[in-house]
Amino acid sequence: MYPSNLKSQERWLYFPLVVSFVLFAIVYLADLNTLLFHWFNKFPQATSPLLWKVITNFGNGLWISVLLLLFTWKKPTILFRWLIIAITITLFIKITKPFFNNPRPYDIFNLDLMNLLGDTLTSKSFPSAHATTIFAFAALIIFRFRSLILKYAVLLFAILVGISRICVGAHWPLDVIAGAFAGWGCAIVGSFISGIIKVELNYYIQWILASVLVAVCIFLIFFYNPGYGEFVLWVQRIISLAGLGLCYLTFKRIIHLKNAFPA
Repeated sequence: MYPSNLKSQERWLYFPLVVSFVLFAIVYLADLNTLLFHWFNKFPQATSPLLWKVITNFGNGLWISVLLLLFTWKKPTILFRWLIIAITITLFIKITKPFFNNPRPYDIFNLDLMNLLGDTLTSKSFPSAHATTIFAFAALIIFRFRSLILKYAVLLFAILVGISRICVGAHWPLDVIAGAFAGWGCAIVGSFISGIIKVELNYYIQWILASVLVAVCIFLIFFYNPGYGEFVLWVQRIISLAGLGLCYLTFKRIIHLKNAFPA
């Protein structure tokens, strides 16, 4: 049985799963993986490498944690739900990457034949952890907010981040499509578990998790280097500084809800 907030949105619950499954089947059966990789991987040459470097980092779990703050000041209840979803994603990725053990594009091609933006990664390729995370985030926002404009905007942004993983040379198209499917599935599972545990309304849980996001922002400002150059590092710092402001608004909202609805 699904949580009540998912029951009313069956189209959003199933449609992305069906689409990603069908896309995966088409790309795999038609042997389009390499062809599509080279097509998307040329995008930075035609546009801006810096742009794609920035976009791709929004699939990073730390950046997404800051992005979450755009919504926690309105609904701090999503803090706990995202925690459970993030744990689900981590377990999924830790199990699947070693199991499939697929090489990344730069392990196959000479770097003269492709664009590689950013540092090389030691983990295996399938599925894309960035795509999994951003699509799980998109699913969370879509499940929890009613605005159709917001739903489509978040979904399109997730697709753009997924495509960026191919543009920067880190993943194959099949990695990204599988990540989209897995991320949506992880969001469903995490939402289901969160609905069973039922502590997302707890004031102290919200306060602790908001404090963790403050720590994440500070970590991104002073200590973390995403490996995509100085420009992206400064974008990260600016976003994280804005995140600290949103943390303040989130704490205000948590306190307001506690006073408005005392236990």
